[in-house]
Amino acid sequence: MSGLLRLFALCATLLLALHGAEAAQFHWNVTDVQGTAWDYIVVGGGLTGLVVSRRLAEDDDKKVLVIEPGSDERKNPDIYQVSKYGAVFDTPLDWAFKTTPQAVIGNHTRKIRAGRVLGGSTAINGAAWNRAAKSQYDLLGDIVGDDHFNFTTLQSYMNRAESFVPPNAAQREAGADYVRSAHGTDGPLSIGFSPIQLAKRMFTGPAPHVFTQAVNAVLHAPTLRDQCDGNNTGVAFTPTSISQQNMRQASYMYLKGTHDNLHILLGHRVTKLIWTDDTPRTATAVQVQKTAEEKPTIVHANGDVVLAAGALNTPGILERSGVGAKDVLHKAGIQQVIHLPGVGKNLQEQTMNTMGLKADVNYTGAGPSNTIANSNVYQLFPNATQVKKYMYEHLDEWSEQLQAQGHVVHASTLQQHWKYVMHSFLEKGAPVTEHFFDTGFPANSYGIDTWFLLPFSRGSVHVASSDAFAPPTLDPNYFAVPIDMDFQVASLRANRRLFRYMSKRPGFEQGEHIPGTDMVPETDNNYDAWRSWILGLNGKGHGFGTVSHPIGTCSMMPRADGGVVGPRFSLYGATNVRIVDASILPVQVSAHLSSTLYGLAEFAADMIRDRD
Repeated sequence: MSGLLRLFALCATLLLALHGAEAAQFHWNVTDVQGTAWDYIVVGGGLTGLVVSRRLAEDDDKKVLVIEPGSDERKNPDIYQVSKYGAVFDTPLDWAFKTTPQAVIGNHTRKIRAGRVLGGSTAINGAAWNRAAKSQYDLLGDIVGDDHFNFTTLQSYMNRAESFVPPNAAQREAGADYVRSAHGTDGPLSIGFSPIQLAKRMFTGPAPHVFTQAVNAVLHAPTLRDQCDGNNTGVAFTPTSISQQNMRQASYMYLKGTHDNLHILLGHRVTKLIWTDDTPRTATAVQVQKTAEEKPTIVHANGDVVLAAGALNTPGILERSGVGAKDVLHKAGIQQVIHLPGVGKNLQEQTMNTMGLKADVNYTGAGPSNTIANSNVYQLFPNATQVKKYMYEHLDEWSEQLQAQGHVVHASTLQQHWKYVMHSFLEKGAPVTEHFFDTGFPANSYGIDTWFLLPFSRGSVHVASSDAFAPPTLDPNYFAVPIDMDFQVASLRANRRLFRYMSKRPGFEQGEHIPGTDMVPETDNNYDAWRSWILGLNGKGHGFGTVSHPIGTCSMMPRADGGVVGPRFSLYGATNVRIVDASILPVQVSAHLSSTLYGLAEFAADMIRDRD
């Protein structure tokens, strides 16, 4: 009988493995996780946190704890159905970070979205899946100071996240394609082109093809086979993080196949780290709190603490722990423990405007649109050489202004970063603008959601007090550098040219209606009108929206340059604290962030396990 039981147990184990069962242990009371010597504490159960914790827990002898402020909403259709995108905005599942009043928009504020839920922002995003240009991944090595950061290495780690589903015959006929080497085959996420029968508006009908033809003819940008192979200047159908069963593929998919040495504490936030008195500092514990009214609790760390709370939360955890700029900490009533003036600075966030095209073409269906064009500087500006000259002439002025405002540590470092980025788009042809073709938005029409991918402006995010439940002081400093506006105007002018081409095709004759030529005249000298519309200063509309791709607030670069972490993801001045989230990216890349961050998290996990 014992032999039969063992056989049944083995069969059950195999079946569970085949069906992706999870054995991770979930907790809702902090007392459940006290008294354990945790080998790793991961702060944040979002994209990077779940990737890192999954990989660390593959070592069966290691005890891994994830602490996540949000809840487990995997059975919530507002989460797993991407067609319900936006349903959880401004609910408890959305951090909905509010900016400080922005002078450029008449002291109005904006919100930056982030998922306050297991899976983080991957649980609430629009599911677009693409990657940046090869030259942009290669330049990270120059900024970071380690040539391990390059396209070849990061591509292999980005592929590790995927179980890519090649397009089927119907999807290929509709225009989907891929490059085999640009994708993985056995990762936790089912990435591919969403089923046509479940999301008619994603491939069917003439609109995406007319848009593609317009990009080819007007911007002289090619149709690409794949936007994930390191060459993303052009237009293509873009994969999504949606399975062929129409289910969102958020980072919580990394929980499948996990073991019981991975524990997840939900509904609690880490308020700060507890340090030893020696130098360099060692984090011996994290302070945890469920609500502002409850007393904080200590959870002890026996090994590394990995901060993965995101670009807008991780700086606050550090600052409340005494890590950051002395003036910021003093103002908040916090004693400095580690001097790192770059904490919370170098914030970069993109801004988006949507133009609309009226059409007598069926736009019904469910799910996100997935036709994306990326344009380079030469496709936007007929005078690109003069634009290049203008930029180089003003780098000193712009960088010194941002340093004086307190948004960067060193003007000279920022200038060098800009030069790396400019080399990628001026010499290597990397994209500068995304034109996301949108079906059914604006209402009853087609649209192009448009943003300058590589903003020169820099802002900051800091704590206002030691209270972990008080909102941070968040200043993206939108359009502080005037070239950002120049690029956004040029991008919208390019959209108008695309609409003009499309309006000559059957069903699209009604042409542009947002903003329309009444709002922004069709003249050569209309820059001020475009600027007013972008900012919402003309009395109609609310101006730009946020893209919610914040990065840079704990940048990976040399400490002398204002860096917060080194190339092994380790916090300067500490022995056992790592940071693995979007805050470490020192510059933006020309792509949606998800795939890039999955690659960085996979890379970091290997480094933490000493497997690099």
